[in-house]
Amino acid sequence: MSDEKRNDIIAYTSLLQKSEEWIINRITGYSQKSEFVNQDYPKHQSWALSVKRLSALLIDAARNYKMQVPEVQPGNDYKDDTIYTFGMSEAMRHREWGVSLSMFIGLIKYFRQTYDELLSGSGSDESNISAQRIFTSKCFDRIEIAFVTEWNSNNEKYLLDELRSVNRMLTNERNKYLTIFKSFYSPVVIVDDKGFITEYNVAASSLFTNISMAERLTLSREKYGDEPEIINERLNDFIKGSLDELAFDTFLATSQGEKFFRVKFKKMDDIGKRYPGTVIVLDDLTERKEMEHQYELARSKAEEADKLKTAFLANMSHEIRTPMNAIIGFSDLLLNDKIKDEERKEYLKLILKSGNTLIKIIDDIIDISKIESKQIKIITSQFKISKLMEELFSVFDEFLRKEKKDISLLMNIDEDDADMVMVTDLQRLKQVFYNLLSNAIKFTSQGSIEFGFKPVDDLHAYFYVKDSGIGIPAEKQDHIFERFMQVEDTYTKEYGGTGLGLAITKDMVDLMDGNIWVESESGKGTTFHIILPVHFREELKNAKNEIQLSDIKNKLSLKKFKILIAEDEEINYYFLKEVLKKYGAKVIWAKNGLEAINMVESDPGISLVLMDIKMPEINGLEAIKYIKVIRPELPVIAQSAFVMDNDRDICLKAGCVDFIAKPIKVNLLLGMIARFLKTEPTVVKNPGSSYII
Repeated sequence: MSDEKRNDIIAYTSLLQKSEEWIINRITGYSQKSEFVNQDYPKHQSWALSVKRLSALLIDAARNYKMQVPEVQPGNDYKDDTIYTFGMSEAMRHREWGVSLSMFIGLIKYFRQTYDELLSGSGSDESNISAQRIFTSKCFDRIEIAFVTEWNSNNEKYLLDELRSVNRMLTNERNKYLTIFKSFYSPVVIVDDKGFITEYNVAASSLFTNISMAERLTLSREKYGDEPEIINERLNDFIKGSLDELAFDTFLATSQGEKFFRVKFKKMDDIGKRYPGTVIVLDDLTERKEMEHQYELARSKAEEADKLKTAFLANMSHEIRTPMNAIIGFSDLLLNDKIKDEERKEYLKLILKSGNTLIKIIDDIIDISKIESKQIKIITSQFKISKLMEELFSVFDEFLRKEKKDISLLMNIDEDDADMVMVTDLQRLKQVFYNLLSNAIKFTSQGSIEFGFKPVDDLHAYFYVKDSGIGIPAEKQDHIFERFMQVEDTYTKEYGGTGLGLAITKDMVDLMDGNIWVESESGKGTTFHIILPVHFREELKNAKNEIQLSDIKNKLSLKKFKILIAEDEEINYYFLKEVLKKYGAKVIWAKNGLEAINMVESDPGISLVLMDIKMPEINGLEAIKYIKVIRPELPVIAQSAFVMDNDRDICLKAGCVDFIAKPIKVNLLLGMIARFLKTEPTVVKNPGSSYII
């Protein structure tokens, strides 16, 4: 092959390869102009595939025939010719699509014309252009011969069988896609270009019972007045408009109630334009909408809780610093040697009062923690209701007298009910009363506070606390039992407190399966009502003789006893030593668990052990276990700053005879020691909770 001929082939090949997109657009334009696209003919991608296949054929023929295709001769057999074979396969493929022979020849005309225009405008010299056009034209001649040959080679019976086969295939395809359409999870409706329904699936008919063929689609909303007209206007505007897609969210009335949908309009993607219309898909987003709503509620509550906690922490800082300021300030004043005895006593009273205030704050925080971790247990006991009421009256009346409050305290219990014995959780009931009475005193500057009891029936009791104080505004009454909530929440508030007391009270009542509610009018006072499930008895069973703790200081003697204090903090040891020495006890000190074990093992004269739990070397719990092996009869009282209910249980299981929480109350400690050393007084009632106002 000469270099000139090789260069001609390269130029021809290069021109076809780089011009594919131009050829595709040109042929598409011709077809649209001649309305070939109005038929069921392939889309742009198929046009591109046909052009690529045809250009590849022409390039292959140029190389094989060296740009010299033999003339077509009558009677020649072209079955082994690649151009002819291509024409045969294209004829079969287009016939399967339903393209007629005349249409096919018309399409070939536009292909031939497009390639001819490409070669004519290539910019080569006239002789090269002429040779390339002649070569390309002869290739198209062979393709047309193959088209006609393939079309005419099928007799009538073959064509009929093929038509039936094609119809079966189309029917199967239609049934397959119809099954998919009918089974689609989301409601789907198809309307024509006038808005009349032509198809709908099972999901649509089950949710929208007003849907029927050849009727207009009507989407409605139950709760939003004229909104149905707006929705249907959107559909009408979409059908008439130029948009291909539209989506919006809305509520719609369905057979299952109102639901939230994303409505999607999509015009039929039909090149032939035989089936103009719109596909409507309704995606049910009701669950997601509800989840979003719940999320917003949760987020709002979380933000509100965060604000309340922030305010609580700020308030807590103030409430803690106020008594701490008094404790540190008056302690500093006590260091002055020139201070008078009367002033010293007054300062000590203020320090003790501030310390008790701190304990109350800590107790509230611990109670909330116990409630949240479900560590509070209800322990029932029997007690005389009149005795509880008298104890409450005595404590709070004494407090009002000492504080010189202009408040009358009234106790209301019928004489017929005075001897009633009640069975419930005494300590929790006492805690509820302490919180409510303390609250009443805090918010009442003058007037009266009344509390009382009466039985409702054999299984329920009614209690109340009533005051003539500032009252609770109506808008805050629904929130007073919430944590960190206070009637006053500004920097100028007159009353202190953590905002936890009523929340704890409500939780305690709930734990006892009771009910608490409030009645109040701003400026006129407040009444808290409580109903609790209880049992009543005519008299106390197995009642023991009780000696009040106030008698202990006068009657207790520990001169015969040696007490081991296991405590790693020197200041805590010093406090306990000073208390016990006043009653004659001999005191020895172990600074950790290991020392305590060694002392018990080496000294049989030890009568009782006060065991701290958190210590170095060996902790208190491990030390107790060793001691119980060495001397099982030796009473060990746990004393710890761990005050959760399960901490007490853990200590008792380890072998302790009792548990006392820090800060230690002297009377309570002395009562325990007297009970376990069996010294006078011989029987001491454990008062349980120690509430301080």
